[in-house]
Amino acid sequence: PAGDVITNRSAACELRAPLRAAPRAAVAMGADGAGGAAYLLHPLVLCNVSDHQTRVNVGACPNAGGRAVGLLLGKQSGRTVEVCNSFELKYTAGEGGAGVAVEQTFMEERTRQYKDVFKNLEVVGWYSTGGAAPREGDEGLHTGIFQTLNESPVFLLLDAAVDPSKRTLPVKLYEAEMRVGPGGGEPVAALVECTYSIQTEEAERIAVDQATKVSAAGETAATQLTQHLDGMRRAVKMLHGRVAALADLVRRMDAGEVPMDHSLVRRVAALARRLPALDTPDFRRDFLREQNDGLLTIYLANVTRGVADTANLVDKLNVLSHDRSARMHHARGGRGGRYGGMGLRSTRDRADRKDRGAMRLEAD
Repeated sequence: PAGDVITNRSAACELRAPLRAAPRAAVAMGADGAGGAAYLLHPLVLCNVSDHQTRVNVGACPNAGGRAVGLLLGKQSGRTVEVCNSFELKYTAGEGGAGVAVEQTFMEERTRQYKDVFKNLEVVGWYSTGGAAPREGDEGLHTGIFQTLNESPVFLLLDAAVDPSKRTLPVKLYEAEMRVGPGGGEPVAALVECTYSIQTEEAERIAVDQATKVSAAGETAATQLTQHLDGMRRAVKMLHGRVAALADLVRRMDAGEVPMDHSLVRRVAALARRLPALDTPDFRRDFLREQNDGLLTIYLANVTRGVADTANLVDKLNVLSHDRSARMHHARGGRGGRYGGMGLRSTRDRADRKDRGAMRLEAD
């Protein structure tokens, strides 16, 4: 896909009022499908379903009946349902995938385990592989065991038949709606196709980039990642070949099989001296010395930074202490109370002593 969101709309697609169990109420919809839920489908789900079907085809899933069945996990916010992940179920199916019997104990246990790991995800529906339309009995599965996990599940159907000529995804989503039975009898549930959009995230886009480039013939188209890795592989292979040829030539010159080329030997020796990965005592000693010098520089820088921070903290404490002393001095000299009266009392004592001294001089 060229963009982040691609909408897959079928020409015959028509949304109707989906079946909603209590306490939700059915939403009345017009012919244009207004009011239906908006489904966002992640590529990870498609990869999981395709991988499951591949293992069914090679016989890795016994008693599968040629079809893959599993649960869909996602998030629901209002009328928007985001299908993010999936996991397969244990089940048995008859010939051609008919008569699916799901192992309910395994389904409940695996659902609980996924809920413990992905707390923000819940069961939003189920998936199956098959043809272009639901099989007989899929309505019963949809409104039966899977509706016990979600009051309005969604059914994802993947067409396992590969048609390279088609340029649309072989995936359809279905919801259940109530229709009047034959002859105006009791209402019956029917699967109705609905629209969906492909929603991708950055991590998913990188992960599935290679898978989306694989053609039906098994040929992988070139991507930026594969081109980069292929270029690195060819460069390393070329370097390895040249080094091997040079080493063989030096070995043959040392054995006397070919004439000695002193200019070439000097160039080889200069190149070998430039290589840092030499396992010699001198190299290890020099390397450890440089490493210790670098670590010591980092340690001294951290110590200097710590001393500077400590000095700034001391300056701030001195400023706070000076301000506090000034406030206490002002409180003692200008206010009454416990400390303010001391200044007035001391002034009166000095005046009394001065008066008594003057009276003593007059008496003399």
